[in-house]
Amino acid sequence: MKFAEWITNAENEYAWTHDGGAIIFPAATEALDKLVNNPPEIADDPVFKAAYEEAAKAAKEAEAYTDVFYATGAVKDALIENVNKAIRGEVDPKTALKTAQDQMNEKLKALQD
Repeated sequence: MKFAEWITNAENEYAWTHDGGAIIFPAATEALDKLVNNPPEIADDPVFKAAYEEAAKAAKEAEAYTDVFYATGAVKDALIENVNKAIRGEVDPKTALKTAQDQMNEKLKALQD
């Protein structure tokens, strides 16, 4: 846990995104503000600079919907699991697809509740 806290603090996120050679944006708002005000050298290119500024703006306004990530992963897993059962001959294809459909609909319905 200590490592996760250390690697994701604003100072280290800034260092990684500014000096790490990766074109990514930090999650910490403080680090993102610092990065926008002091972009990496690669942002000196006028085209890249414009793209970088726009991407930084979008990253700052972005929201993560963890329930959607969970549900879409679970939907994919239900499909894969049931298709694999059909491939292995554990169930017939029609049953596998019907089961997958029911499971996926259940996961997606949970998002609406």
